[in-house]
Amino acid sequence: AGVITGVVPKVVKTEPVPKPSNNLVVTAVGSNVMDIVNQPGKDVLLVVFAPWCTHCKKLLPTYEILARAVQNEPRIVIAKINGETNDIPSSWGVKAYPTLLWFRASDKEAVKGDFSALLPRDYWDAGYSLHELASFVQREGSFDLKSLRVASNEQLASLQGAEEALRVQYEIEERHQMRNMGRVVYEDSPLLDYFLGEVVFDGKRWHVAMTAA
Repeated sequence: AGVITGVVPKVVKTEPVPKPSNNLVVTAVGSNVMDIVNQPGKDVLLVVFAPWCTHCKKLLPTYEILARAVQNEPRIVIAKINGETNDIPSSWGVKAYPTLLWFRASDKEAVKGDFSALLPRDYWDAGYSLHELASFVQREGSFDLKSLRVASNEQLASLQGAEEALRVQYEIEERHQMRNMGRVVYEDSPLLDYFLGEVVFDGKRWHVAMTAA
């Protein structure tokens, strides 16, 4: 009842705020996503994804390379949020994964600080290739194209080699996560965890000590 009357604030579903890292793609969570997308003076591209989504798995390596392509341009932010474990405003109209949302700096200036009135623009380009994503953030941005410090077409072509290597890395990490899903962990006792902890490997449950032997 308190939530309805406004006495008790609504509880936002959120993962913990990630620790600072060198990742070029900013990881947003339910508790800080509004702060990230509403940064003044910045164009922010946000992908809402789900870990199980096949199309998301295909997009995310390309998305990470996109962040490399714009890393020298501080006015462009490339961000992501897991839509399964974090709340996002219903007004954003996310109905499927992945969904790309575009928060333009010029739109934030227009609402004069009333970010409740700010709605993202949809990503509408033909596809999710590196060249298409990079073209979108430049063409649909708030800033003069000549002033943007982003990768050239030649540099984008060289980055595509890194994209394929990153895609292989993502696939390896996904297989590792699936194999270890459901693992029982004894965090307070490394010795106990070694002898009694369990790990799921290729669909079978093993003791960690047996797996390591």
